[in-house]
Amino acid sequence: PERARALLDEAGWRDDDGDGVRERAGEPLSFTLVTRKGDAVRENGAVAIRDHLGRVGVDCRPRVMEMGAAVELVQSGRFEAYLGVYSERLAVDPSPRFASGAWSLFNYGHYASAVAASLLALGLAERDRALAKPVWDAFQRLIVADAPVATLYYPDQVVAVRHRLRGVAPHVLSTFQNVQDWWIAPADRR
Repeated sequence: PERARALLDEAGWRDDDGDGVRERAGEPLSFTLVTRKGDAVRENGAVAIRDHLGRVGVDCRPRVMEMGAAVELVQSGRFEAYLGVYSERLAVDPSPRFASGAWSLFNYGHYASAVAASLLALGLAERDRALAKPVWDAFQRLIVADAPVATLYYPDQVVAVRHRLRGVAPHVLSTFQNVQDWWIAPADRR
């Protein structure tokens, strides 16, 4: 919190009127955080974000909405901030989150970058992992620098497999990443 306060001060956001909310050029540092109703992690997360930001002088106002209404609002671009969940699928393809024009998918902030588009195309076209790695490394550096999204956490995942199922090699992105290699020995089949 102390470092956050210092960074906000450096950026010109100060609480000059003493109301607990920082302002700059007369504008309060205030925003609405949309999330969907019915997901305790999101609802509680929005409250925690509000409380933590409030301690450094940021006015975050959670708005918990029915899922359909929240999705419509976010996909239309009529929001200031959105607390959602996203996870990669079996084949890694960050296009739904970061491709220009993927606004009806998960690029809710309407992020558009010619460099990101070029790296996405190169990375997705390269099937050799060793050759694709520097492309994806460059893409990740760009996303960190541009910060079109803020990833708050990645949940732990526990995977349990019965001893008779062989060849299972779970990956951080998917439990089923090598499902085509799973097998059961004839003696273990029922």
